[in-house]
Amino acid sequence: MTEIHPLLNSVVLTRLFELIPFDFKEYENFRLVSKTWYNQTLPVWRKNVWISISTSPSKENPKEIQNSDFEYSRKGISLEEYLDHLDKNNLNVVHYPFRKYSIEGWNISLQNDVIFSFWKRMGPQMTHLSIKCSQFARVDDLRHILFQFTPNLKCLKLIQNVYKDKRPENKVQRLNPKLPQHILKSNFLQRNLVELEIELVEEFGPEVNLPITWMELLLHFPNIHKLGPLRMGCTQPIAELREFFEAVEILRRENGLKYFANLSELDIMQETRGRPEAMISCITRLQFPLKRLALNIGWFTQKTVLKRLLETCCNSLENLSVNRGTPPPIDLAPLPNFPFGLKFPHLKELSLSGPVTPNLMFLQEIPSLELLKYKPTNEARFEQKLDEVLLRGSKMKAKNLKDLSIISDGCSAVEICKLGQLIPNVRKLQIGLDNEGFREVCKTWRKLESIEIVPFRVGEEGILGKDEKGKGGANFLLPNITQLQDLKVFKMQRLMDSSSRFGLTNKVVLKGILALKFLEEVDLTLSSEVKSIVCSQLLEKIPRSKILVLGQQPTREGRQERGGGDN
Repeated sequence: MTEIHPLLNSVVLTRLFELIPFDFKEYENFRLVSKTWYNQTLPVWRKNVWISISTSPSKENPKEIQNSDFEYSRKGISLEEYLDHLDKNNLNVVHYPFRKYSIEGWNISLQNDVIFSFWKRMGPQMTHLSIKCSQFARVDDLRHILFQFTPNLKCLKLIQNVYKDKRPENKVQRLNPKLPQHILKSNFLQRNLVELEIELVEEFGPEVNLPITWMELLLHFPNIHKLGPLRMGCTQPIAELREFFEAVEILRRENGLKYFANLSELDIMQETRGRPEAMISCITRLQFPLKRLALNIGWFTQKTVLKRLLETCCNSLENLSVNRGTPPPIDLAPLPNFPFGLKFPHLKELSLSGPVTPNLMFLQEIPSLELLKYKPTNEARFEQKLDEVLLRGSKMKAKNLKDLSIISDGCSAVEICKLGQLIPNVRKLQIGLDNEGFREVCKTWRKLESIEIVPFRVGEEGILGKDEKGKGGANFLLPNITQLQDLKVFKMQRLMDSSSRFGLTNKVVLKGILALKFLEEVDLTLSSEVKSIVCSQLLEKIPRSKILVLGQQPTREGRQERGGGDN
């Protein structure tokens, strides 16, 4: 009896694909290995791939659609085609149904037989649903889809839709916890839903708001773990967000249930110049056990308001993003003493945008920090020199911080030296540099694995060091790029000006870039004088290369690229 190879054994393959995390491209390749592999990947594939359905006829050849099994979400398919092929072809959707659906550009009316058939047939199988840029004819259509046809949803996204029906104009009516009896059914709670994202249309008029109240919507979803992004693109976004969280407060009080008791992720990075203090105070009272918080505090929020909020979650936070408004006024002063003496024992990622802090003293309060994105200003007209916000007088070092991004007009060699004393173990860096600044980076952080230079003001002298034999010499003085022997990724800001002197030269590519043994990915702007053979050598050694050659005719995207691999 011939023994079956383990990689063709259905039991082995089933277990194997249970262990391999889902990646679209990787599983796409798995399905091309053999018919056995194709069938064995089916459960994982159908569970994770997104199906994109439009209401317009597909431009794809029906045979191609049939062969692809409708499973390439990037192609999309019309609703009629989808239902027709499910009926005509043996797609085994009973045992292995598709779970994730992306609906875009629909005119949703359940009085339409085709649309009604879709929701009645596919709704109970859905775990993830995204409805984008669509129009709801009636408020009851929205209710039926969210509260009846999709009882097993885990993730819901309502993005930039239009609603013909209007919600109550009176806020007291909208926050009334006594809802009509036709809504309060025995099975009205959908406890499976844990992710909710809402983005309203950024226009004026009643059609941008949901036709149902926040009270009614949230009443059905008590177990949200991940909330946001919430984008209230209407006339009063802060007031809308405040009403949202007031509804949660009332539901907790009136229903005796701990609504959103396990909320761990909250993203309300709403860009506004309003006054969000009342909304922030409401969130503070709810005391969510947050692990991730993204918040726009605006221009005028007092430090005491932000401090009270952070006090409720500082012991659980792992990721924190704070924006001070977009753009900030020129004279807006940083918040004093951020983070106000609070300890963050588990915080690993921190993003600060705008004048949030006057210096980097806060790093001593966050010993576990691994990633820092720091943008002292939101506009070039409001410039704070990095030297003014660096640590003053402390010998503390952020040894665990490996990923550093500083978005500013650029850092000098002196500032890089100071940063190196404070943050010695950087492995991934995004920063603006000139020649001397880049050479200081090569000296300070020799274990770098990834660097992205924005803005880019580095020429041949900065990357290779000064030519010690004069123009045309073969030897260059250290420090230079050749010291970054662990570098895997090198990216520079795209330069579209053909007169720029910062396009990389033949020498830089041959003696600098190609001298790095472990380089895997580059995004470069090359001088118009770079030879084609040099580009060929670069692409041969580093397939994941994106190249802009100055002076060449730009493409529709505004650049001329030579590239391979994952472009």
